[in-house]
Amino acid sequence: KADSVSSPLFPHGAPHGDEIFDISIPAQINLQFNISFLDHRYSTLIVSPDGTVAFENNKEVAYDESKKYFGGVRIPSSDVPFIAPLLYKGYRPQNIAPSDYQGTISYRVVDTRGSASPASQEDLQLIQDLNLYLPTTVVNAPENFDLKFLIVITWENVAEGPEIFGQKECRKTQPCNSTTFQLALAGNDSYTFAIFNYGNYNISVKPNYEAGINAGKGRGWYNVLPCHGSEGCTAINPAADISNLSNIQGSDLFGRYIFSVGQEAVIRGGCLSKELVQ
Repeated sequence: KADSVSSPLFPHGAPHGDEIFDISIPAQINLQFNISFLDHRYSTLIVSPDGTVAFENNKEVAYDESKKYFGGVRIPSSDVPFIAPLLYKGYRPQNIAPSDYQGTISYRVVDTRGSASPASQEDLQLIQDLNLYLPTTVVNAPENFDLKFLIVITWENVAEGPEIFGQKECRKTQPCNSTTFQLALAGNDSYTFAIFNYGNYNISVKPNYEAGINAGKGRGWYNVLPCHGSEGCTAINPAADISNLSNIQGSDLFGRYIFSVGQEAVIRGGCLSKELVQ
């Protein structure tokens, strides 16, 4: 049964051991291990203020209003592998100190294979819970699944670019409309799960704001919300509107969507609300 009350977000922020990014620029996370993403191995993550996580070194995937990844990318140089919990026009502070900005982007990496930074009891419990939970969410689940890493990346109370607000600076003392979302990557040497968690969505809805997985190298795009971006999709299924990411059932919790992304194909996990499968 889906839970429409509990927050889908995993613990995050400085009190939970997260590192805080400089939100004005993309950030690179260099891992001490490889992540399997669609049968390729990567050890670098590029986190963008525009709500994406790319896998190739020095290749930020930033918002570009001329691109719609769900419509197919025909320029090879743009067709890079990335995950977008929410690809949107992210705010990048220019005239204020990042510490004065209303939002944060944070991350933490938990490695159970002898990392220099021991995992907290909170994270060890989360990994134990995910070990039991994730294999139940997909078909052809891995046998004897044993998580070796967990990466949690959170965009909290982030706003759109300042042109949306007439050049207003989105300060903690004068906040703008915002959104909160999270991507968690959990897996081992062979299997990786991507968990999309959504909090509030109070920003605008634009035709090329999108949430999904770009396999890259000509292998296609996978929507978090089925049929999002298709002509007439939201007329048939209003739930496919991207602003509803936090309001509909994507798994056992409203606002959570789970995909297996480590093997050759993306496999959707969890369960979908009836509005999305009609």
